Amino acid sequence: MTACIPGTPVSECLGFSFYLLFKLPLEEAMLLFAHLCIVLSFLEVVRCSCPSQCTCDLRGRDDDSGSRLVLCNDLDMNQVPMNLPVDTSKLRIEKTVIRTIPAEAFYYLVELQYLWMAYNSVASIDPSSFYNLKQLHELRLDGNSLANFPWVSLRDMPYLRTLDLHNNRITSVPNEAVRYLKNLTYLDLSSNRLTTLPPDFLESWSHLATIPSRGPDLLPRRIILGLQDNPWFCDCHISKIIELSKVADPTIVLLDPMMVCSDPEHLSGILFQKAELEQCLKPSVMTSATKIMSALGSNVLLRCDATGYPTPRLTWTRSDSSPVNYTVIQESPEEGVRWSIISLTGISYKDAGDYKCKAKNLAGKSEAVVTVTVVGTVTTTIASDTSERRTGDQPEEEVQPEFGRLTSTPSSSSSSSSSFSISALSPASVASSSLSPVSIVSTTPGISASITRASRQPLQLRPDGKRKVKVEKWGSKLPPASDNKKGELALLDQAMPLETNATIEDLRVVIETKESVTLTWNTINTTHSSGLTVLYSKYGEKDLLLLNADPNKNQVTLDGLEPGRQYVACVCPKGVPPQKDQCITFSTDNVDEGDSQWSFLIVVTSTACVIVLPLICFLLYKV
Repeated sequence: MTACIPGTPVSECLGFSFYLLFKLPLEEAMLLFAHLCIVLSFLEVVRCSCPSQCTCDLRGRDDDSGSRLVLCNDLDMNQVPMNLPVDTSKLRIEKTVIRTIPAEAFYYLVELQYLWMAYNSVASIDPSSFYNLKQLHELRLDGNSLANFPWVSLRDMPYLRTLDLHNNRITSVPNEAVRYLKNLTYLDLSSNRLTTLPPDFLESWSHLATIPSRGPDLLPRRIILGLQDNPWFCDCHISKIIELSKVADPTIVLLDPMMVCSDPEHLSGILFQKAELEQCLKPSVMTSATKIMSALGSNVLLRCDATGYPTPRLTWTRSDSSPVNYTVIQESPEEGVRWSIISLTGISYKDAGDYKCKAKNLAGKSEAVVTVTVVGTVTTTIASDTSERRTGDQPEEEVQPEFGRLTSTPSSSSSSSSSFSISALSPASVASSSLSPVSIVSTTPGISASITRASRQPLQLRPDGKRKVKVEKWGSKLPPASDNKKGELALLDQAMPLETNATIEDLRVVIETKESVTLTWNTINTTHSSGLTVLYSKYGEKDLLLLNADPNKNQVTLDGLEPGRQYVACVCPKGVPPQKDQCITFSTDNVDEGDSQWSFLIVVTSTACVIVLPLICFLLYKV
C-alpha cells in the first residue's frame, strides 16, 4: 500500500487512510475517520464550488462523470474569477468589463478544453496567462480590444487547435509568431488592423505537405484561415496570400477569398484575385549539373544560379537540411540575379550525396539538387617480370569507368603530351605517376574553367574516351562542358601539392588602357614554387578566361579587352577557388572621342572626293 506523501494522487491517499482504519486501535481509528470526513467534505466543496456571478452546470452521464460547463456573464464582473470548479471542461466568460487576463489565471483548471472569452473588454494578456492548460483545444477571444497577442503563450497549450482573434485591434503579427502556429487548424484574424504578414506566415503549415495520405477515403488535414476585413498593403510580403486566393489549395483554405487591397493607391479597392504585383517574382533556381562523379580526395565546385524579385537569397544544405561546412561564394551581378559557388575540397565518401541549393525571397522559394558521387577504389597491377621493362619506359594509367578503379600497366610509349581516359582518378595514384602535366577541367558550364599545372605542353583530356578538350598554358578561353556530359568529371585533381597558405592582398589596377589593364597585388605566406592563377571575364558573364601568373612577379597584364567594358578579375593560388577579397571589378577606357571624329572626317572627305572629282573632270571635258 502506497503511503500518502506530497504528490501522491488523492485516490491513493484515501485508500491508504481506509487501510489504516482497520489496523489502528479503535480510538485512533475513530479520530482518523473524523479527519477523513472533514477532508472529504472540503474536497466536495472545492469540487462543486461555483462563483456567485457564474452558473455551473454538469452535463453528461448520471454518475457525475460528465463535463462541467461554467458560464460567467455578469455585466459587473471586472476580473477573472479564481474559485471555479477544478473539473471545469468548458468555461465561457462573456459580455463583462474584464480588461486584463493575469498570469496563471487558469492554472488549476487542468481539465479545461474550451475557453471562450468573447465580447469582453480585454486589452492585455500576460504571456503566462494560459499556463498549465495542456488539454485546451479551443480559445476564443473575439470581440475584445487586443492590440497584440502573446504568441509565445501557445507553447503552454500543445493541443490547441482553434484560435479566434476576430474583431480586435491587432496591428501586426511578428516574425517569431510563425513557429508557434503549426498545431492550429483554425486561425481567425479577420476584422483587425493588419496591413501585412510575415513572409513565412504560410510556412507554419508547410509540414502538412510532407504528411502521407491517410487513406483514399480520408480527406487531408485542412487549415482554415480568416484574414478578410483588414487594410492590406498589397506587396511582395503578402504575395503568397494573394496567390492563395487565386487557386484552390486542398491544405489551406481561406474563410473569405474575396479580400481587397487598401494600399498602394493604384491597387486600392482591387480584389486579391485580380491584383497583379509589380516586380514580384518567385525565385527560379537551377544548377550547372544535376549529377557529378568525382575522385576520392579531389576538389569539386558546385554552382547554382537563381533569378527572382526581390533578389533571392541562396543557401546550401545537405539532404537532411544540415548546413554545408565548406567555402561558399555568392555574387549578385545585377538586380534580380544571384549565383553561388560552393567549394568541396578533399572530398571523402561522407561528402557523397545530395546538395540542395535553396533560393528564397518575399515571393516564395524554390530549390535544386546536385548529386555528388565519390569513387576511387585503387588497385595497382604490376607485371611479374619487372626485369623486362626497358629503361625510360613510363607506365600508362587507365581507369576502368565501370568500377572507378585505377590500373597501372607497363608501356613503352612516351611523348611530350599525355592523354588520359578518365572516369574517376585517385589523387594518390596520380601523385605516384611520373607524368607531371595534368589538367583539371570543369564540368559545370556556368564556370567553364580549366587549370594547367607545371606544364608547357598542351594537354588533351578525354572525359568520355571520345571527346578531347585542349587546354593551353598561357591563357586561353575554355570551352564550356557539353550539356549531355554534365557531371561526368569533377573539378580539380591532386596531381601535385598546392600552396594553400598563400594569401593575396591589396589587389589593384595600376595601368589601364582601352584594350588592356595591368593588375598588381601583394602575396603573403608564399614560396618560390607556388603558382598563381588569374581568372577574369566580362562583368555578369559566366565564361571565365584563365591566365597563369609568374610566381616571381606580383603583377600581370590582361590584353585583348574590349574598350569601355566592365570586367571582373580574381587572383588566387593554383587549385584554390578565389575568395571575395581576391577579386576586383574594373572598366577599360572608352574609345577616344577625338579619334572617332577624325576617322569620321576622313571617311566623309574620301566619299566627297570620290563623287566630286569625276564631276569636275566631266565638266572640264565639256568645256
